[in-house]
Amino acid sequence: QPQEPGPLVISRRGKQTFIGAGRIGVQVSWALEGLLVPFSRDDYEDIIAHDSPGNNPCPIKCERLRTFELPAKYQDEFSNPSSTRRTLTILAAFVTPERAYSITDNDRFLRFHVTTLDRFWSEEDMEPKSELWPVMWAHFKSGPDWHYEHDEAMEGLDRWRDLILSKNDFNTTVLAALLVGDYSNLFFASFGRHTANDAIHELRLFPGEPVINICSDDNRFQAFKTGLDNYIAQFESSAYIKECCNRSTSTNPLSFQKSVDDKYSSKYMRVFRKASVLITIEHWNEFARLGYFDPNHRIGTPYQIPPGAIITSPRSKHVRVPVWHRTDTLDAYTIIRAKAPVSGSWTDGAEEPAQDHRLDGYKSTVGPANFRILKTNKTHVETAIKHARPGRPKK
Repeated sequence: QPQEPGPLVISRRGKQTFIGAGRIGVQVSWALEGLLVPFSRDDYEDIIAHDSPGNNPCPIKCERLRTFELPAKYQDEFSNPSSTRRTLTILAAFVTPERAYSITDNDRFLRFHVTTLDRFWSEEDMEPKSELWPVMWAHFKSGPDWHYEHDEAMEGLDRWRDLILSKNDFNTTVLAALLVGDYSNLFFASFGRHTANDAIHELRLFPGEPVINICSDDNRFQAFKTGLDNYIAQFESSAYIKECCNRSTSTNPLSFQKSVDDKYSSKYMRVFRKASVLITIEHWNEFARLGYFDPNHRIGTPYQIPPGAIITSPRSKHVRVPVWHRTDTLDAYTIIRAKAPVSGSWTDGAEEPAQDHRLDGYKSTVGPANFRILKTNKTHVETAIKHARPGRPKK
């Protein structure tokens, strides 16, 4: 239905987004392929002029769940030659005179909930202290945001600790607490698989350790609380926003930004889906003394440090170490190779060398540049070489 023009406002809680447009408000729960793409108004009108049936195997649904054919100008030169028919599924769009902000998801796994007011949504509504704040996030349950609701998030961790201790919970591991079930939704809303694995690495913990070990020790719990807070805060820093959230310099809003991918992968990813990682010499020596790099050692048992394991005369401040994917129930990424204790409800998994996410072709992986719809515009090396022109162009 036609809508009365109104202000466009936005807020965020954990991994969710709320966008108010006039009287309409949309709570977005992002899926793997979910992406907000800002098009110029002309580009947007160009795209939606080319709609076609979707890819659903059911002919009836195929007609209803339509998609948009991308004109040739959105296919960068020398990009993926196998992706000849490129489409974009736009689930919602917020249109202004100059720009259109499109919520896209070619897999259609993204979820959103619409809330309508009898007045326009305002910037004041987007603040955590507003009366409508609980209403905005009511449909997809989530705990406090670690940036906008920092004090509430820290208080929540104290309540979470009390829950773990009161239930005498030996079954929840460090990694599971951040990712699975009510604990994750209520107390760790700002964390996902990537950030949980990397934060645990930064805290120098084994991901399969029961959290009750941490919660029952005042010093360990305070270090856990402070470490998680410091880790997640980097994604609000001006350096991160400048390096990884800048607008594309290309005239094509769907271009792949290699510089953003390089910066994010090297600076803001630690162990999750990485083949190796740089750690400090001090970190290396701490783990070497504990036997954490020895696959034959069991954590918590006496360990005889082998000759040469400790770095005493470093040539640099860092050393590169391999990352291991602990599979099975644990499903974690870590540099620790030692086995988990047999007793005490620790969780372990078979280890295999981790593979770097950037070797995963055109699939969506990790980071603001690594969405499939953008990666199809990566330079295809063989195509580029085939069409390369030697020498400098004439002036």
